[in-house]
Amino acid sequence: MYGFNAITALLAAMCVCAPFCNAAQSTSVPPPETRATLIVGVFDAPPFAEAITQPDGSKAWEGTSIRLLDSIATDLHLKLEYKVGTEREILDALTAGSIDVCASPLAPTVARMNHFNFSYAYTAIGIAAATRASSSVSSDFELMLAALAAPASSHLYLITTICIALFALLVWWVERHRGGHFAEHPWRGIGASLWWSVVTLATVGYGDKVPASFTGRLIASVWMLASLILTAVMTATIVGSITLNVAGHSKVRSAADLLHLRVATVQSSVASDWLTTLGVSFIQSPTLDGAITMLADKRVDAVLAPALQLAQAIRGHDDLALTTTMFAEEYMSFGISFKQDDAFLRQFNLALVNAIPRLEKHDSPSVATALDSASTIPPTAKDTP
Repeated sequence: MYGFNAITALLAAMCVCAPFCNAAQSTSVPPPETRATLIVGVFDAPPFAEAITQPDGSKAWEGTSIRLLDSIATDLHLKLEYKVGTEREILDALTAGSIDVCASPLAPTVARMNHFNFSYAYTAIGIAAATRASSSVSSDFELMLAALAAPASSHLYLITTICIALFALLVWWVERHRGGHFAEHPWRGIGASLWWSVVTLATVGYGDKVPASFTGRLIASVWMLASLILTAVMTATIVGSITLNVAGHSKVRSAADLLHLRVATVQSSVASDWLTTLGVSFIQSPTLDGAITMLADKRVDAVLAPALQLAQAIRGHDDLALTTTMFAEEYMSFGISFKQDDAFLRQFNLALVNAIPRLEKHDSPSVATALDSASTIPPTAKDTP
């Protein structure tokens, strides 16, 4: 009787709790039509946010930042509405509060932090420079000759010459009485062994001169293995010297070189902030493509921008090259409007930290509509973010 009463009480409790459990489950993940909408601004910043053409001819956006934001929206049960504009327009809209988040990466600066918040940094971008590449054949030939005459190469040539002569003498010494390919007469015998040594080093192996004795073949085997190592080291040394000479031949080898050059960059960008801090005068361009056009037309000597974006922008320009010098490294974040409270910022950062390890590379692109410029309020020139 006691067991029957216990079972009855348990069933009654389950019936009473069931509606509340169902209600809690139904409210944990709101349906798409009732989710809050987050207005997201985006500007071209490959590979973090870049426009692609879909099969139907329409434009869509994809990239690391877009995928991160889509994952964050899934975790926070938000709908995203993308608005596209230039970097200046997006910054103005973020300042005015007409958009909630900037999907394209932004570097926190003092001026910008007076106008909107920033999320945790999710990537770091190095600032690099693009210059006009030398297209002169004589200049390329000079760079190659300089690499061949480099001190490191000279020492390697000496070691190689000594090894060629040493193994040639050893083979001639053990083979000179064999009556084979290496004559006993020093001039003819050593001349033949030198030829054999050079051919072995070059891994050509004509086969016209070969040692016949066991000792001679053992020496030849050692020289073959040593030749492979010498050839690899020589190749790496010469290629390294050429790379260093190309870097040294560039107009931009350090930040001090920028003081004497005509420099262009995108207005209100990370590079422009860095140049301003350095005290370098520069020409501002609304877009990176515009700055690259100025460089190609020889109106400026160098263009500064984040390295990844710069590498993407100079594709197709055979006359332009990216310098090997990396000037600065900036940590990039999402920009978040001041109208979003601290609780939202904390939830956003938690979702961001959770989304980074499970970032997928093949999410579907996001469609963006044009930003309504009438809704933006341009900040004063003094406080431009």
